[in-house]
Amino acid sequence: REQLLRREQLAKNIASIPSLLKSILLIEDDDSRDHIMDLSIVRRIILCKGSVGRWIVDMLRKSGIPRRRVIDYFALVSNSTVFDFIGKGRTPRQADFAAFYEERNAVYTAVGNFKELIPTLAILSYKEVERASTTKIMWGILNDSISRPFVISIVMIDLVLHLVFMATFRFLVADHGVANSYYWMEFNEPIVPAIYVAFIGSYFIFRLLVQFALLMRISRRVFSILL
Repeated sequence: REQLLRREQLAKNIASIPSLLKSILLIEDDDSRDHIMDLSIVRRIILCKGSVGRWIVDMLRKSGIPRRRVIDYFALVSNSTVFDFIGKGRTPRQADFAAFYEERNAVYTAVGNFKELIPTLAILSYKEVERASTTKIMWGILNDSISRPFVISIVMIDLVLHLVFMATFRFLVADHGVANSYYWMEFNEPIVPAIYVAFIGSYFIFRLLVQFALLMRISRRVFSILL
């Protein structure tokens, strides 16, 4: 047990070095990088939330190698096992499994705390998004984001507004006897009041403008693709 505590303390001390994992991930030589990433202590560092930093979002926003290496990092965290936590050659106990899942979930949470992470996925290519979204860490982050009360509230409010618009439109149409095709010709007035049409139009235009503004904050590339 003492050996595990020393291993944990050593890993946390090394993980506290700023952008350490970033530097390792950006090593150009594939063999050297893979060799370092396979080191037992580095595999343990990956499971330290202290190794998480803004470099993840910054590299994800850059195209090419930096972005691919961050997705590699997501895969490494997701595919980590209890042996990465306690070291090879040891037999894990039940307490080791519990501690391992706690540490890995802490890394998931630390990465998910960056609000720009999920919006940044919009600038990735289809293959990059597909690869990133299949990792356990992204599954966990996306599930947590979707299940947050604020997100659920926004979805419910949007749903209620759409139902209100639909019900009101149906009521106005039915109230004016739209079944009679000669209604407008007989009474010379629109079936749906102009103020209602203007209100609905203003709502959807405002919604679209907000969407464009948020996309511009993420990336001009995403905005241009949408247009």
